[in-house]
Amino acid sequence: TLGFAFKCRKKAFYEDPETIDHIRYHSGEAAVHRLHALKELEVDVAMALLGLSGCADTVIGNENLKGVSGGERRRVTLGEMLVTGSQVMCCDEISTGLDSAATFDIIAYLRSAAHALQKSVIVALLQPPPEVIDLFDDIIVLAEGKMIYHGPRDDILEYFTNLGFKLPADKDLGDFIVEIPTRNGEMYMMNDEELEKNNITRPPPKTPAELAQRWEESDLFAEELKEIEAERSNMKPHLFDHDRMPERSYLRSFWDTFVWSITLRLRDRIQIVARIMANVVVGAFFGSLFWQLTIDDWWLKAMLFLMALMFLVSTSFPVVQIISQQRPIFYKHVEAKFYTASQFTLAQFVTSIPFVTFDVMCFGASMYWMCGLAPHLDAFLVFLFICISFGISMNTIMTMFPFITPDENTGIVSAALYLILSVVASGALSVESMIPIAFRWMMWINPLAWSYRALAINEYHTPEYNHNPCKFEIVGIKITLFVNCSDYFLDVREVRPDDWYIPAAIAVNALASCLFLAIMIYGL
Repeated sequence: TLGFAFKCRKKAFYEDPETIDHIRYHSGEAAVHRLHALKELEVDVAMALLGLSGCADTVIGNENLKGVSGGERRRVTLGEMLVTGSQVMCCDEISTGLDSAATFDIIAYLRSAAHALQKSVIVALLQPPPEVIDLFDDIIVLAEGKMIYHGPRDDILEYFTNLGFKLPADKDLGDFIVEIPTRNGEMYMMNDEELEKNNITRPPPKTPAELAQRWEESDLFAEELKEIEAERSNMKPHLFDHDRMPERSYLRSFWDTFVWSITLRLRDRIQIVARIMANVVVGAFFGSLFWQLTIDDWWLKAMLFLMALMFLVSTSFPVVQIISQQRPIFYKHVEAKFYTASQFTLAQFVTSIPFVTFDVMCFGASMYWMCGLAPHLDAFLVFLFICISFGISMNTIMTMFPFITPDENTGIVSAALYLILSVVASGALSVESMIPIAFRWMMWINPLAWSYRALAINEYHTPEYNHNPCKFEIVGIKITLFVNCSDYFLDVREVRPDDWYIPAAIAVNALASCLFLAIMIYGL
């Protein structure tokens, strides 16, 4: 994960010719070699600083897959941002959902990373424990959008004491500071005797506006302004500028995203094993259930084509849940400029191709030869090609639903509704004449309908069905028809006997994939 983040953002800086020439000109060839060495070590350094070296080869995990702990997962997110080259990190309430020990560990790791990598880390916490406060170099206190303190951690207690506030012995520093701008702050105000004893002539401020005004009148605020002016006057242009970081080419970014996507898929061994078992078991079940069908079972073959396509649909349907769970990661990566929406969408599309091909080769090959379909190599290859194109289009369509629906449950319901309508308008359960005229257009835009018809034409246009008269037997009744078997079997299912349906079906599947890819890119 950290290696992918580094490739997406900062690796281009190390490989930029202008950067390398600048370093070589000002610091010599040895500095260039050190730069190349740092490129190979930066991810390892970040992992060591965050305490992630021990779980480097452990999956992140999710609700269904055990992975790293909650604290380690939070540190992985921080590590992604550390290796991007950003000079400023803003962390908002990173302790949410973590216990105090995990919060302490994360802040300690951030402190080490900030010092070692020369980064500025801004962390917003609500009522942090004292041991966490002790890890900060500087503290900023805000109240109602106004700054009431910004300075070294060691000076904060003295500052508020000089304003007339007293820290009780049984109160944590964090709770004390947070409550000062609230109505509870009056409990910590010194009485007149204590104010006189500490040589405090002005009464303690009561409102955030008064606290902000007293801060702007303080010596710490004046010293801070002087430091800022001094830094501005001595500021020199830096070689490394995050806003002008060299960008990778579109193809290079796409390739890195594709490698990352397929690596994640391959590391999910449970899914791969389940996929293999499903292909083998379902293929063997179909093969034994429809063992060596003959011409008398031509109507069963028509149902077999639908069942084969529906199996490919079932392998694509889990994508809705998987992508729904990965959607927050996608938005985080896009905001961090790891990749664009089009690069991610295309990478997911290309990643699905080998998995769909594997499904079709395992399931389709066993089912085809065990069920006694046309024993011709060309017909078998066309069968595989139609199924692969359909599987890819369905995988693309299923990938779209998580990105156009607000949550996972809505995405699953929407995908299920689409599949139901696709099956109804496929021409397999109900032929075209049974569908109301107003809804027949659904068949012509339905990839399932085109693929089903293409499989039927591919099977029934083989020499085994080229008989006239057509003789077959159904439930013990011998039937003889003075028509060509091929034309009759297709006509019963109201499938036009035109061979151009096969390339047209592949084209429709490809067009559907392109269309839904475009919808995803536009919607994202």
